[in-house]
Amino acid sequence: MRRLSYMFTLAALFASPVFPAEQQKVCVKYEQEIGWSKSYRVDATILKGTELIQATNDYLRFKSFSTYAVIFWEKDQATILEMPPLSMGNVPMLDSTVQDMEGRNWQIRRGNSLCF
Repeated sequence: MRRLSYMFTLAALFASPVFPAEQQKVCVKYEQEIGWSKSYRVDATILKGTELIQATNDYLRFKSFSTYAVIFWEKDQATILEMPPLSMGNVPMLDSTVQDMEGRNWQIRRGNSLCF
């Protein structure tokens, strides 16, 4: 139920035209038991940790000095990925392994070209 409330809060917040979130095309894939999934080119909302904390009112789950990519898949499904510290708040240009909030491994990079 808490996950659903996060998704509702985030979706409502992003629907607001005054929210300063940046949208970027990214390529992502997740780790499976054997190798990686196929690559998906999707839109991600890039947020500072402070913005995510404010949106969810969760001071323990998110780091205020980190940057996150939020990917909405379906109405009540989203993936939140913490960007690597060396990315300086940007989506990396090359595949970088990151984790979602459940500890699953993903690879993410900018999606300006084909995803493979």
